[in-house]
Amino acid sequence: MNGLRPRHISIDSVPAVPWRNGGGVTREIARAPGRTSQDWAWRVSIAEIDRSGPFSAFDGYQRLQVLLAGRDLTLQFADGGRARLAQPGDSCHYDGGRALEANLPQGPCRALNLIAAPWAGLAWKSEVISTPTVRHAAWAMLVPLTGAWAAACGTLAPGEAAVYETTAAVPPCADAWHPSAASTLHAQPVGPLTDAPPARAILLSATRA
Repeated sequence: MNGLRPRHISIDSVPAVPWRNGGGVTREIARAPGRTSQDWAWRVSIAEIDRSGPFSAFDGYQRLQVLLAGRDLTLQFADGGRARLAQPGDSCHYDGGRALEANLPQGPCRALNLIAAPWAGLAWKSEVISTPTVRHAAWAMLVPLTGAWAAACGTLAPGEAAVYETTAAVPPCADAWHPSAASTLHAQPVGPLTDAPPARAILLSATRA
């Protein structure tokens, strides 16, 4: 895998920690240290959104949210903007400093959450895939939505994930850090039963900007 170390994760086994504002919990998957011990260059986590309410503010960061489970996660911004993540795979990118509230008209949701500093020098991409896929990335995460998926760390089902990291994922000096290598990720759906829905997965990846 040219330096990528695939890591198999059962999402429910990742410890849940409170949000910064105490309004929910998140399961941290990975982070890169920031310029001080109090921040980070980027963090990827999975948020459990059990009730409507405000999200934590992250001034100076960009955010990307992808719905993994549940329906109709609605983000209402204080400046009048609105985004609706109607079904798993829908996503929204926004400034981390924007004040907003999440509304859950159809109950609890689970979302993949990226918080990234522009100075980290990474270009992030989230996509829904349903066919064999090859990507070159410095960091990547495959999260099945439906069906089974074959990855380097084994076969994945919904509720699991594969994380691919270069040795630069934890930089010794975040101030000057850029991923030093890109490697190849292979993801492939496993043949479904005739009565099963088509296999779909989220692929989140980062390349040097």
